Amino acid sequence: MKKKFIVGSNAFFKCYDDFNPNDIDVLYLNDDNDKINIQIRLNDKNKCIFEWKKMTPEEYIKYHKDKNTVGIFLGKFLVPEFVKEIGFTIEHLKQLEFLLDKLDEKHNYEKIIYNAYIENNDFYLTDEQRLNAYNEYKNKIKK
Repeated sequence: MKKKFIVGSNAFFKCYDDFNPNDIDVLYLNDDNDKINIQIRLNDKNKCIFEWKKMTPEEYIKYHKDKNTVGIFLGKFLVPEFVKEIGFTIEHLKQLEFLLDKLDEKHNYEKIIYNAYIENNDFYLTDEQRLNAYNEYKNKIKK
């Protein structure tokens, strides 16, 4: 069975009237097939599609450490619906801190979200925290 999650900037900023994303990122979590690739990325016009095999939080962390992945992979672990589905906790999130330094400038808003979650000790943003992240997003997108 596949479960669909909206990830990326749409997961956080669609509540703002002036939010105008270049694309939409969709993540499918697949728990029916042990043989699928860990990640598939397809560009479908203005849609980026990711498919991940359902794993334990520890397996996701190990994968990202072992593969020395790029920072943008942090994003899915900031989406509350996704982390709830896989049983990810703030303690798990802290183990991915190494990805923060690998974020490109366009995704620096994820640092603000990550730090807010750590500060809140839960996967939620206050209105002020969300607005701070959104302002960072807008500033980097204009460049």
